[in-house]
Amino acid sequence: GHEITYNDKQQAFITLASSGKSCCLIGAAGTGKTTAMKGTTQALIQSPRTGILQNHDHKHLPHGVPGIVVCAYTRRATNNIRRNMDESMKGNCITIHKLLEYGPEYFQIIDENGNEKTSMRFQPSRNSMNPLPREITTLIFEESSMIGTSLYNEIIDALQHDVQIIFLGDIQQLPPVFGPAVLGFKLSELPTIELTEVYRQALESPIIRLAHRILSGKPISPAELSEWNVPNLTIKPWKKKIEAEAALSVSEKLFDNLYEKGAYDPENDIILIPFNKSYGTIEINKS
Repeated sequence: GHEITYNDKQQAFITLASSGKSCCLIGAAGTGKTTAMKGTTQALIQSPRTGILQNHDHKHLPHGVPGIVVCAYTRRATNNIRRNMDESMKGNCITIHKLLEYGPEYFQIIDENGNEKTSMRFQPSRNSMNPLPREITTLIFEESSMIGTSLYNEIIDALQHDVQIIFLGDIQQLPPVFGPAVLGFKLSELPTIELTEVYRQALESPIIRLAHRILSGKPISPAELSEWNVPNLTIKPWKKKIEAEAALSVSEKLFDNLYEKGAYDPENDIILIPFNKSYGTIEINKS
């Protein structure tokens, strides 16, 4: 019910994207990427260049809606996008694997004992022989920093017509699970606009405020800790430098205690750590 006012960079991106050109929009959390994307989709819907998805055989895309598809790598990111779309676009928000109609493929292998057995792998059913609907005129990729080049190439293989492609992301975000991120390559190829203004409402979130403090490179001093420990955010700094094996033992006890209190749920919570070995993902997963 409130009119949205875009800042200069958001408006510049909406103008660029609604012209039909492929482009990139980057920015840290809280800089208004989602708001700019909503404005862009509204402008594209009104554009005569945008087709209508109809008479197609895609399993997951609706009929009679704008030919704009918004994708992300994870289901959670896709659900977040869907919540920010109006009704006419909610069905157009799907994961990349749904876009490519990934499904099980069964094949025969010979095991180490020389016996034939059936194995299974997931493969995209959309490819150059079974391309994506031609009514798709714009593809928007959210969280592009998480999209690997190999997966992106599968999408390109399944596109047998010209499509506007828009990449949204944060270059400080997590990299893809497999291979290099396509976003890094597209930033050097396509017109790019970076949003830098952080909105006050975003900084009211302690998580976003902490993310921007980390980006600043300025450590949080012990004297500041009481200001940062608020509901939904607890910072527990190491009291002294310790060896990896001891750190692993401390962390194991910490997460055991949090699990017992119901504060840590392995089904929904993720432990992020910048190392693999020693005090890292491999050993913590074993713990």
